[in-house]
Amino acid sequence: MSDTAPASAKVFTRAYNTTTRAVTLTFDADYWSPGNPAEVLRILRENGFDWTFDTTGYQGASTAQILQRVRQHTVPGATIVMHLSNESTDTAALPSVISTLRSMGYGFTTPYLAVIRGVIGDKYGALGARNSVLGFPRTDETATPDGVGWHNHFQKGSIYWSPETAAHEVHGMIRDKWAALGWGRGLLGYPLSDEVGVTGGRGSQFQGGNVY
Repeated sequence: MSDTAPASAKVFTRAYNTTTRAVTLTFDADYWSPGNPAEVLRILRENGFDWTFDTTGYQGASTAQILQRVRQHTVPGATIVMHLSNESTDTAALPSVISTLRSMGYGFTTPYLAVIRGVIGDKYGALGARNSVLGFPRTDETATPDGVGWHNHFQKGSIYWSPETAAHEVHGMIRDKWAALGWGRGLLGYPLSDEVGVTGGRGSQFQGGNVY
């Protein structure tokens, strides 16, 4: 078991918050390549997203066929991709998709909020969420290997929490150095502060010392 973030967004295929009955609808609005799911997948993954299943509206599936896929493949935390183009049948099916999901007991959420919760979620929101220095989340909230704390990895950094240190962000070269020293299990322990500006550079405080 490791603190290291995954190399790609494949973790998101069905890894949002699966403890609540909520799903995410993701739309392909990539008009210059309508009906090109490979290109849409590339764009989504570059931005930290993935999906659980495709409605296949870009292939001209009927509303009945789309709803059959919705009933068959939807699970808590699912991300459902639909396509917006003149050739796609998804726009016509969308009202039925929404009503069907609601009849199945599902609500709707967004990926960058669904994977985080609690004090880490509060910290992420206070920093500016997806518009912060961290960007989009890349993992669910996960227990640290030492069993003491919790963490979320993001596109450009991480937030770590422990009962003794509260939640703090770590990013950039300071995070790289901390990781090289063993993350929270290393000699520095957990972060005690966010990264801040100091004379001549940047710095972060940890339980066992500081990194500048």
